[in-house]
Amino acid sequence: ALPGFVTGLNQASDKFVERRDNEVIRAGEWMAATYAGENSVLAGTYSYVPEDHFDRLSYTYEMNFDQIDSMKPSLIVMNDSVPGRYAWKQRGSLLEDLNIVESPGWEDRRMVEGYGEMMRAFARGETAYRLVYESETVMIFERKTR
Repeated sequence: ALPGFVTGLNQASDKFVERRDNEVIRAGEWMAATYAGENSVLAGTYSYVPEDHFDRLSYTYEMNFDQIDSMKPSLIVMNDSVPGRYAWKQRGSLLEDLNIVESPGWEDRRMVEGYGEMMRAFARGETAYRLVYESETVMIFERKTR
């Protein structure tokens, strides 16, 4: 049998994963209920996007301006893994607070700083997209209309 402390850690870890997954699923369900299926979607890997609803859906490990500019999606789904593994808002903050944390664990600092700048550009409204959904682990943006 495992010591009580280890068992407690495992249960806490399972609860965290379950909560995170629920947030990811909630975001995808909200998006499907809010937007027509003809909208094109660029989603960070590990996002949930109902594939039976959205006809034009692409997942990416590299959520960056090059990807966004080449695809010009109607909707962008970011999560705390993609691009959050490089840069994400500080826990408990909102994107508009501009508390972007760049991950120290990557050797390629220029790449990480680029992701940080991208997140700050989205936060300041300096992109062609506006934030329409925000949770701790998921953010959804829609392309601004003129």
